[in-house]
Amino acid sequence: QGMFRLPWVRRRFGVRCFHLSLAPGHEALLNAPRCTPVLYSYQVVEHGQAGLADVCEVLSDGHVVGFGVFNPFSLYRCRVFHVVHRDGPVRSLDESLNHRMALAVKKRRSAGLPSQSTTMFRAVHFEGDALSGLAVDMYGDTAVIYGTAAWPLIHQEVVERAVRRATGCVWVVWQFAAHSVIQDGWRQAFPDDTSPIARRAAEFLGAEPPQSKLVPPPPPSPAREPQPPRPPEVADKQRLLVSAVENGVR
Repeated sequence: QGMFRLPWVRRRFGVRCFHLSLAPGHEALLNAPRCTPVLYSYQVVEHGQAGLADVCEVLSDGHVVGFGVFNPFSLYRCRVFHVVHRDGPVRSLDESLNHRMALAVKKRRSAGLPSQSTTMFRAVHFEGDALSGLAVDMYGDTAVIYGTAAWPLIHQEVVERAVRRATGCVWVVWQFAAHSVIQDGWRQAFPDDTSPIARRAAEFLGAEPPQSKLVPPPPPSPAREPQPPRPPEVADKQRLLVSAVENGVR
């Protein structure tokens, strides 16, 4: 059907680079003026054996149209960081993150941030800056990197280098939404915490998320007491009023 048969894996930029193909009917997703920052599971096919946060190139009609990271456990199959028609030729993950964060910081500086009145602002905001799962807040010369997906944790060194280059910060603080990272497939990818990545990330993730507490249902509302029957004179007046309205008498 003209689609690439995967797995088609090669070494590129020192990391494994997989290829995804856009599903039929979704070829124009990464060619629109405002490109989607994520590709859902039903929008890609033939993803082969790519693992959590593996670097991938997105193909359409045999041509590379995007670049991002893959997630086999999430509805967000591919978080797209780099789009060819918008950002130029596909680059490495390091260069793609440098490019995205430099654009994000440039937008804030064009808006006058930081300024004399404040040095606290959000430098990178998730999908709004085409970096799904990642936010960066600036507090003076300190950058707080906040991750809600697994890929910033797995590519921690690359992310931190890009943040330092773009912001010129002196200090870096990492924060992760542990429940979101686990939900993003962390436990499925590293069930026994035996990989170097899992050992390095233990301080961020900690224990399993607590079990949700069951909220008891509200007590049943008291039964309504039966209304006493209306007096005969009241019932007669209501019947006369209804009859008058039906006959057009005012």
